[in-house]
Amino acid sequence: MVLTNEINFNINYDKFFEVYDVYYISTTEYKTKLPNFLRKNFKALSIFYTYGKTMYVMYNKGEVSLDELKSIIDDDSVQIGSSGPYDNVILNIALNSLGNFKNENLIFNNLTGSLYLFDDSSTKRTIKAYDISYVIGKNKPYYMNVSVTSFMKYDPKYPNYDLYELTNKGGLRAVLNAKDATGDLYVKKKGNKKKTTAKFYDLNKTLDRATIYHLIMKEFKKRFDGLIDIDFVSREPLEQQINKLKDKSEKKKKEMFNSINGIIINLVLYVDPANDEKYDSSKISEAINGFINQLKTDGFSIDYNKKTSKYPLNIVINHNADYYGDDYDPYKTIDRSTAVQCVTIETLIDTFSGKPSLNSYFVVMKDLAIKHDLIYTHKISLDDWSSRGFNDEFVFGMFVDDKEDRIAYLKVKQDGSIETYCDEKSLFNLDKIEELKTKLKDNKADYFLMDSSNNINTIAPTDIIVLPTEKILEEKKKNKAFKEENMEGIFDVHTYDINGELYYTSGIKSNIKFDIDKATHFYKINTFGGRNLVMDLIGTVAVDFVRFGNYTVLPYPFKYLREYINMIK
Repeated sequence: MVLTNEINFNINYDKFFEVYDVYYISTTEYKTKLPNFLRKNFKALSIFYTYGKTMYVMYNKGEVSLDELKSIIDDDSVQIGSSGPYDNVILNIALNSLGNFKNENLIFNNLTGSLYLFDDSSTKRTIKAYDISYVIGKNKPYYMNVSVTSFMKYDPKYPNYDLYELTNKGGLRAVLNAKDATGDLYVKKKGNKKKTTAKFYDLNKTLDRATIYHLIMKEFKKRFDGLIDIDFVSREPLEQQINKLKDKSEKKKKEMFNSINGIIINLVLYVDPANDEKYDSSKISEAINGFINQLKTDGFSIDYNKKTSKYPLNIVINHNADYYGDDYDPYKTIDRSTAVQCVTIETLIDTFSGKPSLNSYFVVMKDLAIKHDLIYTHKISLDDWSSRGFNDEFVFGMFVDDKEDRIAYLKVKQDGSIETYCDEKSLFNLDKIEELKTKLKDNKADYFLMDSSNNINTIAPTDIIVLPTEKILEEKKKNKAFKEENMEGIFDVHTYDINGELYYTSGIKSNIKFDIDKATHFYKINTFGGRNLVMDLIGTVAVDFVRFGNYTVLPYPFKYLREYINMIK
């Protein structure tokens, strides 16, 4: 069974409203800050804002009557009444009421319209805040969500306060008491929202998102015992035979780019160790030499030039874009019509540490092999596609850019030969492009694929994630068997049926090191036309040449498609 952040709950409304009063307040303006009447009335346990102009306030039963609340507000333009039994309102306002909890690093607060857990352990002048909410979507799984916001730090010491309010500038203000308020904490930045890169947990640290999920659940169940039954949902994966990755020797990895062996590589150095303003010249020289020596060890001949050429293969070593600023950007001068792969000296220095990093080297050569396949051979070389036994061709597609007026396609035939082409919006294909655009937007997806019968699938990331059990966070000694038992679903590729709809997860290799900092998300498969193409292609997620040593998130031909898009942009 795979533990997820989905929630099952049952609210005993009769008992809940015997203990708490919940009122709604509808105003004529959208929420910008905590109203003054609530600041003065410090008895409120929590508030919850809905989308629009309504907020809900929670009190202990009988502490503030409806008539008393109306007299406090004293505004005929504001509508006030008792809340009905609404799942979304009661769950979230109960969640936000987990106030006044403190430990070494965290404090639960109230009266923000959110539940924040603050991590003040950083030595930098920022405070990391974990924002917790229950998300309830129509005909979709309910789940707990933990996102990250950073607030600017200030003195006096932050955790001394026990009341907080949101400001109209998007910041957070700490309040000493009902009359007094301190300076604001301004939002610095929002956490990364990308589903595939969201920071999740690290078993070497005491505070992370996995800890927070279990901590919140434990506190919520304790506070509302007998009023709200709630727990995380476990899912049973489908019996889907997916080849698991095995350890591959360096020799095996090198065989992946056999298709480019023997081709001369044109090496372009935009980095001058002797005149670099940022890095130590010896470190730059050592990193570059390590990379070059590895090329020679693998039998590649090297030509050195000042710019890319019409050689079949080019490697450019430069700085990252931030280094050059607005004055000069060498990336814009690179000819993308030939196979060219850039690698930054920042990457080489960080990962080489004076010695060549084979993983970085393999990434460069793998991407170069893909571009060689696209431009010259027009056939997949990194995998034996024909051995997979497909009796149909597949077309992988996505929009080229945000303008959504061009769609790029990659067609893969049964023998692994590929064809790339672009469809630009015109009078002749307007309906087709608009139809695909609608399917993607309605399902919050970026990618689609088709077969020869025009069956269409989209793949969309979700906010459903795989959680480790609470036991794994408490146990100090974690051997492989213990980890696999308590982190099931975080490893390998699994498929799931949730309410008749199909999902899959693509985690990490089960024999990899266990310092994990990225969440394993559920991906939803949407079918149009009846055939589930993603399930047919699920084995193409279990390859390790897109993310070396690990599974990829999408069927790997999408990697080829993205490289094609980079070439035509």
